[in-house]
Amino acid sequence: MTSSPMPSKSCASKGKSCRKTHRSVRDTGRRNRGGDCHMKGQRIGLRALKREDTEHILRLEQDFESRLMHTPGIPYPVMETDIEKFVDEVRSEKDRYTFGIELLEDGTFLGICTIFRVDLNHGNCWVSIMIGGPEQRGKGYGTEAMELLIDWIFRYINVHKIKLGVFGFNQPAIRSYEKSGFVVEARMREELFREGKFHDIIYMGLLRREYEARKA
Repeated sequence: MTSSPMPSKSCASKGKSCRKTHRSVRDTGRRNRGGDCHMKGQRIGLRALKREDTEHILRLEQDFESRLMHTPGIPYPVMETDIEKFVDEVRSEKDRYTFGIELLEDGTFLGICTIFRVDLNHGNCWVSIMIGGPEQRGKGYGTEAMELLIDWIFRYINVHKIKLGVFGFNQPAIRSYEKSGFVVEARMREELFREGKFHDIIYMGLLRREYEARKA
């Protein structure tokens, strides 16, 4: 399972596990103000995934519009067992960092973001992000989460460049990535088939020196 136009195989390390446990999904994922978040921004935090997040992620993956925007394969419905397997792999594998995104105010689960395909020889890595349903989009959560992720990468992983892929019709995501400093580097024409039409896939990148200039 992936939320990026890139293949899901990855080459980073798993994020640290957290000690506290999530409340029941029936409580909509709400808990105390980001107590176990690995990274915190003004409104959202990033933390390790837990088995209890399965139903949250299942809701994200069952949102058809979200799958059309983020999933490169055929957007078929996923089963709970698929999500359970994904969460277990994230918690056990040591080849990627995957974080849950939550609202600091009440702990609402917003989505996931991943660092993958870390290439220390050439100093680059890929990232992907998926924010929840329509009621959570358009509020800048994705931009804030991406900037937290970028800060963490350049602080703790010795890479020179961060890369991502985005579908050409996903203009809100492209604008969000541009706000975080990414620039368009390549356009694969008519690479993706969606709803009877072929669409471009756009690849964007952010260099360490560009990130440092923005922070200066």
